[in-house]
Amino acid sequence: MRAGSATVRPTEGAGGTLGSLGGFSVTNNTQLA
Repeated sequence: MRAGSATVRPTEGAGGTLGSLGGFSVTNNTQLA
């Protein structure tokens, strides 16, 4: 859901969005573990 919020923000830009998605992915993996 956080990734969706980041996508909603156009200010972040493509680079910022990709970086955020990567960070969220790592967080999700940690939670699953």
